[in-house]
Amino acid sequence: MTAYAQYRPSSDFTSRLTTGWTHIDYSYATDWGVSSTKNTRRVADWQNTWTPCKAAEIVVGADREFTENRVGPGNTNDNATGLYLSTLLKPVQDLSFTLGGRNDHFSTVGSANTWRTGAAYQFRQTGTTLRASYGTGFSAPSSDDRFGVPSWGMLPNAGLVPEKSRGWDLGIAQAFLEGKVTAELTYFNTRYRNLFEWETVDFTTYEGRTINRSRASTSGIEASIEARLNGTLTARFAYTYLDATDDISGARLTRRPRHVGDIEIRSHLTKAWIVGAGAHVVANRLEGAQPAEDYTTVRIFTSYDLGGGVRLKLRVENLLDEKYEEVYGYPALPLGVTAGVEWRF
Repeated sequence: MTAYAQYRPSSDFTSRLTTGWTHIDYSYATDWGVSSTKNTRRVADWQNTWTPCKAAEIVVGADREFTENRVGPGNTNDNATGLYLSTLLKPVQDLSFTLGGRNDHFSTVGSANTWRTGAAYQFRQTGTTLRASYGTGFSAPSSDDRFGVPSWGMLPNAGLVPEKSRGWDLGIAQAFLEGKVTAELTYFNTRYRNLFEWETVDFTTYEGRTINRSRASTSGIEASIEARLNGTLTARFAYTYLDATDDISGARLTRRPRHVGDIEIRSHLTKAWIVGAGAHVVANRLEGAQPAEDYTTVRIFTSYDLGGGVRLKLRVENLLDEKYEEVYGYPALPLGVTAGVEWRF
């Protein structure tokens, strides 16, 4: 459940308070064992946005999170408090800079500071946009990682330390044919200290635990192209190549596919009726030291505008009922149908 309140005393200042509550009650029963877990998460976020002029925007805020985990008879808590500041500057029409920072205090591992900066420039005459960013990251180990869930085959590791990272990316977007076709290409590189990764301890029972890799890195490219083929038909293709390596041993990191592709075609059959189809491909990944099976899933979707702000929606995921596992021992969902009604007023 989510609730929020927003106050706007002037055209250049907005204050928004958002609260959220999530509860998960999960029962697990297989030949390996039976267990139940409960997770309750409460979040409050207070965000203030000030736009002193057209060339600047400043966001200041704070958030507080309370998380309670219950695994069998055990009970643990992960609480965090954060303060953040973000700025957007546009000194000239086509140039923008961003700079932001956070301070987080975790009840389990103490405080951490992270930041991110970026820039983008648009060449209007050629339809080209260049962008780049650099930032840092921090992740605290969860209760499951530290204390384990034995009935799942997840062993404890009390010696886990937080994961830290530094990463940068450089990208270009190019429009063609008067904006009907847009192509994007981005190179990214991230270096980790104490990266969280799963390690299988017993290949008979497949028991394992979360461990730290002292040095690791990921790099690769993201490419996409989107085209409006005519007034009613749009197609999009996206591809990611990922190289993820343990920098100490030189081995590939587990559960990180080298190739991921996605294609989607969407058509407006009428002004009110939209239909579409897509496919998602994952290839060349490892589970531990063993190759994992590639898989492809297909989806179809449609929506219809009844008028008055009411739209009917229907989506079928994994249309061909592909049998696959993103994580060994956990079969993914089979064919699934989702129907809904959206009302805008």
